[in-house]
Amino acid sequence: MPESPVRIGILNTVGKTKSMGIFSTTLDRLRESLERPIEVSYYDLHTLPEALRAGKLDFFITNAGLFSSELSEARGSHLATLKIREARDPNESMGGIFFVKNTSPHRTFEDIRHQTATAVSDSTFGGYFVPLGELIRRGYEPERFFQSVFFTGYPMQNVFDAVRSGKAQVGMVRACLLEEMIASGKATPDEFRVIEGRRDEKLACVRSTDLYPDWVFATTTRATPEMSRRAAGALLSMPATNGSYWSIATDFRAINDLYRNLKVAHYEYLRHPTLRDTVAKYKMELLVLLLLLTAGIAHYFLVNLEVKRKTKSLREASDTKAKAQAQVLIAQRKLYQLERMSLTGVLANSVAHELKQPISAIANFADGIRELNRQSGVNRSIIDEAVEEILQQTHRAGSVIEHVRGYAKSEPPKCRPLNLLRMVEDVLHEIAALFPRTPLIVNDVSETYVVMADPHEFTLVLLNVLKNAVEALKARDDGKIVIGACREGDMVHVSIEDNGPTKDVSDFCDVYGPKMSQKTDGLGLGLAISARMLERLGGGMTIEYVKPHGVRVEMTLPQCEGKIS
Repeated sequence: MPESPVRIGILNTVGKTKSMGIFSTTLDRLRESLERPIEVSYYDLHTLPEALRAGKLDFFITNAGLFSSELSEARGSHLATLKIREARDPNESMGGIFFVKNTSPHRTFEDIRHQTATAVSDSTFGGYFVPLGELIRRGYEPERFFQSVFFTGYPMQNVFDAVRSGKAQVGMVRACLLEEMIASGKATPDEFRVIEGRRDEKLACVRSTDLYPDWVFATTTRATPEMSRRAAGALLSMPATNGSYWSIATDFRAINDLYRNLKVAHYEYLRHPTLRDTVAKYKMELLVLLLLLTAGIAHYFLVNLEVKRKTKSLREASDTKAKAQAQVLIAQRKLYQLERMSLTGVLANSVAHELKQPISAIANFADGIRELNRQSGVNRSIIDEAVEEILQQTHRAGSVIEHVRGYAKSEPPKCRPLNLLRMVEDVLHEIAALFPRTPLIVNDVSETYVVMADPHEFTLVLLNVLKNAVEALKARDDGKIVIGACREGDMVHVSIEDNGPTKDVSDFCDVYGPKMSQKTDGLGLGLAISARMLERLGGGMTIEYVKPHGVRVEMTLPQCEGKIS
């Protein structure tokens, strides 16, 4: 009984006739080695896997990409790999190119983005998957890189025809095919240009991509071990044909990584993972999640028990706190009453302090009028001026009373833009009326400063500080007062410095604290009131010792860019 033939399947990508010519020497050598008849069948990318699944083949010859898929399904084992003449290493014999017409302006990968592209098939290895892998390596998304991609079908030369005719701007084929087209006269050397092509010692052909193993001769589970041994020996002992020979590729990891990145072939499930796939892939993670969920449920019940216990404690604490708050409210009411009594005392002293200045001025002018009336030939214009001054001081006294009433009602100050120089000059006129003999006063205030303040309250502050400085210099013949101003940010700083006897300014660090002192000279109640007025105006006051002697009072007020009223 004759032996059954050895069945060999060949992936047909260049046509049956050409495939037969490429592998004819190989098939003849196998017939001699196996000593059995050989039956050869040709398949495409879809029918070869079907034949393997059906168990029809003993051996098969295919590209490294399809072999990698079948290897993952345990339907093929590697026996030999074709090392082509142009390659140095069977692990790096297959590459891909992106090409355009030589007249195209496109030269880089970024240039061909969003163009129309073509390839032989959506499942071919060297002519489609390898180029797409290069796009991923460069950080692009293959499915969004081109405007559109269409497929010409085999043979792969059809891709050149599509680019030549203008149906596509970019073509994708395996490396070395362009050189074969030029050598056979099917393309001219200057007709096409490879995108970012390169040649090196690994592959003599121009390429745009990384390199992978080329054609693989594989055995199936249908073949006996002895048949596989004889086939492998026959292939590996064959002499080179045109520089090409069967060798052994030792590393198919690059192909596996390529398919995983592209999510194709045996990694197609990554595009649409099932529940089973997800569980298998994330088995450990799901186990950890289950443990965490169990721990979370246990924690929930334990926390609930603790919350109930804490709630009871908090309710008891809340009742205790409510009682304490009631006691605090009672204490706050008492404190409020004390504060009102304190405020009443401050307001009373404020009225007494602020009215003292206009009343003193009125008394001075009235006394002057009385002296003039005792003289003969009195100049009536002087008396008229004195009477006018008395009227102004009387009006000012009334304003003081109205402002103090405003304090009691907690009314806000009536602020408006004020010329600082004009305010200082008006106050110096008041000082001259209050003190017939005054020390040297130097006014260094610039007329450009404009502050936002209540004119009445700011006048009272300036009068109070200047009056204190004048009184401090009564006993000095070389007394001197310097008034200055500067701008820092949105604030204007006004300083009044004297060279009088140095007082202990430590008692006045808290200038905002109410002081019930009744001192008539130096720093006292007027300073506390002045500080509170500045605070109401959005400013403040500081006092510092000046070496070797003297005191410096600095007041701050908001500057204003508005129109002076």
